[in-house]
Amino acid sequence: MSAEQAQLFLESVEDHHYYPVYFLAITTGMRKGELLGLQIEDVDLKRNKLQVKHTQVDIQGKTHLGQPKSAAAKRTITLSDSACEAIKEHCSKGEGYVFTSSAGTPLSQRNLSRHFHRTLEKLGLPSMPFHALRHTAATLLLQANVHPRLVQEMLGHSSIVLTLDTYSHVIPGHHDEAADEMERIFG
Repeated sequence: MSAEQAQLFLESVEDHHYYPVYFLAITTGMRKGELLGLQIEDVDLKRNKLQVKHTQVDIQGKTHLGQPKSAAAKRTITLSDSACEAIKEHCSKGEGYVFTSSAGTPLSQRNLSRHFHRTLEKLGLPSMPFHALRHTAATLLLQANVHPRLVQEMLGHSSIVLTLDTYSHVIPGHHDEAADEMERIFG
């Protein structure tokens, strides 16, 4: 999504209980399973941090906590003030999962995906998988000239090569910047 499309999407779901899940997906690049597996004990809103320690996995229709995709996927993410507010206003209270249904059960990946696709359709946005929100986060950060190493760490990529191979095409003006720098040195 472009920044404008992401803003439109978020505004359209602002009052929905999935809002903080979408907001974190777009602003942190967390995977769907990481978001839905997030535990209250893993969030420190006073320090604007959360730790990715778990991922939600569905096995034969039952929700379980699993391990993140890789060692690098176990990470600490610094949250914006807006992300902290979204969590405070919408997350469950007590112990267990941060994001729960009205019955207090873990959110369903299938229901979240279904709502996501219906919202895209309603807004006239292109169809895309939920995982595209992760790509949106990375793309927006790199276009804003956030250092690729920071984006790599935030996404939990095991290698900077993966981040650069996947997203280097969106880094603005890097070819022009390289030519300009050589001109400065040798021109």
